[in-house]
Amino acid sequence: MNSRYLIVLILFVGFHLTGIAQKEEKIQKCIELFETDPHKAAKKLKKLLDKAGDDARYDAWDIYVEMKETTYNQKLNEVGESYSYFMIQTAYNRMGETLDSLQNAIPEEKWSTNMYIREVEDNMEALDRSAYDLYRTEYDEYLFALREASLKSKSIRSDGNLRIMFLEYDPDTMVVDSAHVMMYAAAYDELNNKQLKSAKEKLDELIQFFPESYNINMSFYLYYYYKNEMDSAKDYLKKTINLYPQQIEPRENLAKIYFGEGNIYRAKQQIEELMCLFPGQDMKGYYSEVLYVEDKKLVEQRVIRPIFPNQVGVYYPLKKNHWKDYQEAKLKVEPFSEPSGLIKKNDITDDRYLEVYSWKKMLEKNKDNKPKELEFAYKMQEKGLLDCYIFYSNYHIDFAIQAQEFTSSEENRERMKKFVKEYLVELAD
Repeated sequence: MNSRYLIVLILFVGFHLTGIAQKEEKIQKCIELFETDPHKAAKKLKKLLDKAGDDARYDAWDIYVEMKETTYNQKLNEVGESYSYFMIQTAYNRMGETLDSLQNAIPEEKWSTNMYIREVEDNMEALDRSAYDLYRTEYDEYLFALREASLKSKSIRSDGNLRIMFLEYDPDTMVVDSAHVMMYAAAYDELNNKQLKSAKEKLDELIQFFPESYNINMSFYLYYYYKNEMDSAKDYLKKTINLYPQQIEPRENLAKIYFGEGNIYRAKQQIEELMCLFPGQDMKGYYSEVLYVEDKKLVEQRVIRPIFPNQVGVYYPLKKNHWKDYQEAKLKVEPFSEPSGLIKKNDITDDRYLEVYSWKKMLEKNKDNKPKELEFAYKMQEKGLLDCYIFYSNYHIDFAIQAQEFTSSEENRERMKKFVKEYLVELAD
């Protein structure tokens, strides 16, 4: 899927390499160097960011992320055209044909225990790893750049890319049938080529078979959007939201339509839901746009922490300040925690989330000499809103699964909305 239906009614756009202010001379030189030596340019810009520390410009972080994204994509193109990848892909496809033949000849209930099928699957997995090894370094560097930018700045680009990479999925209920799949593919191509009448005829037939299909309903939205029939476009977005309330894309498009119509109230309703589904900087950016119209602003009260969030099985050097207490908290509950950071029932704590538990322990150990950067956290703890503050103001992809489970509760979503309105929204200067 990955934003196939995302119409360009952009409220926010990613920073482009030529779009930074000329007065930032050192950053501008890195941008110019990128044209001839991308890797050196990225390294020089990273040094500037590290030197600036907490004072680093957020748009500079976005530029750094774009540089790493560009070099990663260049590597992918290079790998895709290489002889090594061609040989791996050829062998993988042959293995796939062998697997299909075996599965057609063997009852499905015996697939998991059949030695031939398991051997072929193991070989395909090994080939897949070999292909990944061809671009592993660039991918790992790109992913780390996204995570670091998300940690140390308010980078819209990094949070948006991380969301697409790890949290977006195609929820479609459309049963795989070659005739219907081919018809849908043709309809979708016709939509993009503005052959609307022919596309509509196919979609009308398909929706009779798959009335709850995510892709088909979103394609109807796209059809009516292209026809400039916004009431019908909104109806299909609302239908899709009712069918798939956890999906970001339909809400995002509905909010943009409302915003374009000047219906700020309705746009704000959708954006508030989006912020709960994914409290990244891209969604907070939408909210800031709405608040700007209302002559208000979002004061996130975010802590720019010096370490990545606690993760099960991942260890970093211990800090010497209060963040050491945060890091050490993990050790007590790690044996009871899932890789995602969800804590199973145990005799040590009733907390469900590793991130919340770690913050609580840090606050508890420093309550007699409260660090200034944690003052707001102590205040929210007294109000019973520490979990909302952590998952909203200090959101990071490393504990995304914990945040998703937290906001899957309607009660928690309403608490989070109330927290934002009462403690983070202020009148504009």
